[in-house]
Amino acid sequence: MKIAIGHGNKTSYISLEVKLLPTQWDAVRGKILNHPEKQVLNAYIYEVKQIVDAHIINLTREGRIKDMSANDIRDSILAELNPELDLRSIDILHIKRYKAALGQQQHDLCEDVVDLFLY
Repeated sequence: MKIAIGHGNKTSYISLEVKLLPTQWDAVRGKILNHPEKQVLNAYIYEVKQIVDAHIINLTREGRIKDMSANDIRDSILAELNPELDLRSIDILHIKRYKAALGQQQHDLCEDVVDLFLY
């Protein structure tokens, strides 16, 4: 199962790390059925949805969401869901985006930032 984050005609996904058979999901009610751990999994899904909804409301209230892509929103949510998450991969992704946007001239500077960040 995944949570879809749609913004600006783009969609990004957050995996819930929950695997189900189609017969175990009630799409109308948004709940797991016929699963031995359905109560725990439904509570987990509900909790994650609440966190995601609150995070999106805060981004909107702060006026930050308008300048973000679907991937940026996903990354922001993931950072809240997993504060101990190793954010190096996210920062490297942003540096790669900057490299592409700024062109080859900034390539060496961006590589230095990556090297310093990894150590």
